Amino acid sequence: ILVLLLFLPSLIYAENCGNCDGVWEQIAREKQMDEDYHGCRSCLSEITRSKDACPPKGYDCSEEWPLTTNVLTPEEGCRCSEVTCAGKAKLAVNGEIVASKIRCNNSEWTTKGEQLVDPVVCAKSCEKGVCSDGNSRANSKDFRPLKVARADDQNSCAIGTCMPDNGMAIINDNGTPVGPLTDVTKVTCTGDGEWKAEDDERYKYVMCNISPCGPGKCPAFVDGPGMADGVVKPLQIKSNEGSCATATCPPGSDFVEMSADGDVLKILSTGELTCQNTGVWLTDSAFDVPYVMCSSCQSGCNSFPFSTTKFTADGSLMTLEPAIRGVCSYSCPTDNN
Repeated sequence: ILVLLLFLPSLIYAENCGNCDGVWEQIAREKQMDEDYHGCRSCLSEITRSKDACPPKGYDCSEEWPLTTNVLTPEEGCRCSEVTCAGKAKLAVNGEIVASKIRCNNSEWTTKGEQLVDPVVCAKSCEKGVCSDGNSRANSKDFRPLKVARADDQNSCAIGTCMPDNGMAIINDNGTPVGPLTDVTKVTCTGDGEWKAEDDERYKYVMCNISPCGPGKCPAFVDGPGMADGVVKPLQIKSNEGSCATATCPPGSDFVEMSADGDVLKILSTGELTCQNTGVWLTDSAFDVPYVMCSSCQSGCNSFPFSTTKFTADGSLMTLEPAIRGVCSYSCPTDNN
């Protein structure tokens, strides 16, 4: 007790100092006593993070969002250690949002109300209003805003829904449709302000199709090898404002049937495609085609000629190979002369 009384004046002075330069050496000598009796700078830097600490609704939490701790310097020697979440995230403890930071007290991380902290997690609001219900640049005759509901006991974050038969469409920043959200009945708001589908893909703008066969119902393209190689490009979709959307290709470009994986299948002989409420394109000869794109080759050049066969001298069939794209002719395999 006598030792504590001897050091008490300097501790009081250190704790209330404005500029700690003059007392830093004394603080260093008293560090051990400070840890024994106060312990506000002796907490372990490792803090357990778990989504179990997240509030049950209204917040999106992630163990990947970083925590930041203050680093004590001689100028800050009289400050206790503190921990906050980086950016706009808030700290959550035991299912509740606490003050913006937690502090070290008696060698333990605690909240302002002296509640022990273990574990913690960073949280961001995902309530109604955090995610946009639509893009004002989108055509109001083709798309309407999502119907957004607040978080509840069944949904920890706000959700967006549309009429099931009409479906949802992904919208670009400029208001044009990217494509349909196939078989998706609801999207969930995230703390980053993006909508999350059931497959965990995220989108800034999602809207509802007004027509069950509008421009956001059928795909304009499918990602894959054909598009990556520059062999095909997206369809040109016409909205028809409430009626079923139609699609064409630029002059000299052909319709190309694609696989779900984005591989080129064959040329389609059709003048126009019409979107159906099933999300599948219909040719002018009433043939259903799920995925169609336009050939990149134009001006009469056919990138994907139909297979052509001829008889060889021994009577077997040989398939003629297309020449290099752009030549618009055919050649025989080099090993068959």
